[in-house]
Amino acid sequence: MSRSDSLVRKDVLFERRLNLRRAFSAAFFAFLVALAVTLFMWRYVQNNVEKEKRIKFEALTDGVTALIRDRLEVYIAALYGAQGLLAANQEVESVEWAAYFQNQNLKHRYPGMAAMRLIERVPAERKNEFIQSIKSDPSLLPKGYSDFKIHSLEEHAEYSMVKKEYFVVKYVQPYEGNEEMMGLDVSSEAVHLDALERARDTGDLVASGRIALRANGKEAVFLIALPIYRSGMPVSTVSERRAALFGFVDGVFRANDFFAGVFGKKSIYSHIEYRVFDGEIVKDDEAEDRLLYFSGSEKNLPPSFDQSRFRVSQVVHAAGRVWSLHFWPSPGFGGEPTALNLPQIVLIGGLSLSFLLWGILFSLSSSRLRAVELAEKITEELRASEEQNRSIIETATDAFISMNSKGVITRWNSQAETTFGWPRQEALGRMLAETIFPPEDREAYKEGLQRFLTTGEWSILDKRIEVTALHRDRHEFLVELVLWPVRANSSLSFNAFFHDITERKRAEEALKKANEELAANENRLVQTLSDLRKAHLDLQSTQVQLIQAEKFAIVAQLASGVAHEVKNPLAVLLQGTDYLEHHLDAHDRATTILLQDMTAAVERADSIIKGLLDFAAPTELTFVSEKLERMIEDALLLVRYHIEQNSIEVIKNFRKDLPAVRTDKNKITHVLINLFSNAIDAMPHGGKLTINAGVKKAPEFGPKIGRRREDAFKLGAEIAFIEIKDTGIGIPEEILPKVFDPFFTTKRGRGGTGLGLSVVRSIMELHSGTITLENVPGGGVQATLNFPIHELSPTRSGGKT
Repeated sequence: MSRSDSLVRKDVLFERRLNLRRAFSAAFFAFLVALAVTLFMWRYVQNNVEKEKRIKFEALTDGVTALIRDRLEVYIAALYGAQGLLAANQEVESVEWAAYFQNQNLKHRYPGMAAMRLIERVPAERKNEFIQSIKSDPSLLPKGYSDFKIHSLEEHAEYSMVKKEYFVVKYVQPYEGNEEMMGLDVSSEAVHLDALERARDTGDLVASGRIALRANGKEAVFLIALPIYRSGMPVSTVSERRAALFGFVDGVFRANDFFAGVFGKKSIYSHIEYRVFDGEIVKDDEAEDRLLYFSGSEKNLPPSFDQSRFRVSQVVHAAGRVWSLHFWPSPGFGGEPTALNLPQIVLIGGLSLSFLLWGILFSLSSSRLRAVELAEKITEELRASEEQNRSIIETATDAFISMNSKGVITRWNSQAETTFGWPRQEALGRMLAETIFPPEDREAYKEGLQRFLTTGEWSILDKRIEVTALHRDRHEFLVELVLWPVRANSSLSFNAFFHDITERKRAEEALKKANEELAANENRLVQTLSDLRKAHLDLQSTQVQLIQAEKFAIVAQLASGVAHEVKNPLAVLLQGTDYLEHHLDAHDRATTILLQDMTAAVERADSIIKGLLDFAAPTELTFVSEKLERMIEDALLLVRYHIEQNSIEVIKNFRKDLPAVRTDKNKITHVLINLFSNAIDAMPHGGKLTINAGVKKAPEFGPKIGRRREDAFKLGAEIAFIEIKDTGIGIPEEILPKVFDPFFTTKRGRGGTGLGLSVVRSIMELHSGTITLENVPGGGVQATLNFPIHELSPTRSGGKT
């Protein structure tokens, strides 16, 4: 090997060594960097894990506190229910008290409540009377409470302490296991008495302090009392409340049972421990005599609460008292530090720095996400009930509004904005009455609210009622209102749902209108069918009338000719009988009677001939303007004798401003006399003759009422009328259509010719009027004369017609 080769080899080895050193240095540097980064990330992650655990721990303590508050509200609601029972009837018997709590299912629904009691205030002078009334009460136990007596907590003998008044347990439920509470004078214990006096003076719920059981001084009891005042007595001031006090309803709670049942089966709270103290927050090792509850055992207590790694203190306001809660983690929570194998961490970091960094960053990111996710989950669980209520209220299709005891709006959901037109920000803080009620209703609403604050009564509470509401744009509309009070601790508020029933009312009105239109259409259809049937009958009647009119014309011509031919011979016969009557022997009685009969027959024939002439011959009419009542009075005067002879009462009903009618007075007087005579003949044994006169409008289409040129009256025209109504036997329905026919009479053989009503109708037609005859329900006949009021045409003012 040459010298040059040796030198080259040394240079290569040196270079290799140098590179090896560089690689080692780089690797060592990388190792140191990786180790430093690993240690840094380990510490960073450890801090985040601790922070995550703290967040979880604090969330769990918030959950425990919220659950305790919720449980307390449920039990307080049960006390308010019992107060409502007693407010309705303070003379509740033991069987009613027991039935109420059987319905409430006290043991299963309120397992933390050892007993619920009715405590009655008993003045010293009523002590013996009260004891005897309980002993003799068989409503629950057949033999009554024969062993009942008033006693204290310290003794079970007869309570002999002299007092002005006692607060005695009258009823207790459940009775089994709590028999010794019957007759207990609750005021014999200072803690009990303090709670009762505060409840009496404030008029609200009051919780007592901690009461240690005599059998086990470590187990605590507390009670919550609610005062009952006598109905109708004022309770505005302390002195009034003391005077009106009837007693109390209270719940007796074993602290262990009450707090142990808070979690139920929720395992997420199984890794924390807590203690509950009566009073403000203190160090838990300094207030053993105020300890209400401890969730774990003595071995789980930390050396000192202040030295616990995770610790939280919170406060719960319980019916006028303060409970302090101290929390710390149990060993299973993982709150204490654990040993970590640092060499393994360094080894893992040295093997793959990138993997380690990636793993740490991934772990960090995952830890953060898990921490946030866990915190959100716990927060959701803690506020689930409240959020659910908010969601339901906010998405409700009805407007939801809350107000405080002063009537100020405190809650206003989205539907309320739509219903009343007020944005939430503007509505909150406004007076409810001025915002949604019309001005005329506001005073009544304010009076009702004040009455409830004073007496606890308001007629619109807990009912579904319809009221008028006011929109922001000042238009009024109908809403359905449900209003109820809410008591939370010592505060009072009101919740209400408003449902806009405008569309419902419109639908109801539309349905009603549709039904009415349907009924109207049905009536119109029926009326149309009736009109068609009537038109058909009228057509038939018109055909009959045309035939009858033609017959009448022929009869009139025949009657006129016959009358003229017969009248002269009748005159000769009448002169002959008159002559013979004056020249025969007056003692010839048979001949005299025969001549008189002949004279009567001739005169009767002559009257028939005159009727035929009146019926058939043209009539000369002289029209003058005459008052209806004057013509009626003149006609009555002519038949007055017959009216008095038949003992008939005349009743006249004339309108004061009767118009004058253009008539031939003599002819109309003849018409009235004819009708009066027919009415008098129909009442031979007396009765009532009623005469009505007035003005009316032609109401509907009918005989001679319409738009035809030949009709006597136009539809809606004014008509003067005379109604003549008797109380006689009436006209048989089958002959009523024939009464205007010539020679038709019901008085055949009694002087009737059958031409009177035919002539009457002819006279009314000559006056452009009408006459109708109809039977009156109950007996009698009514004749109606209708006269036009308008000015008559010249062709009808005089001359022959």
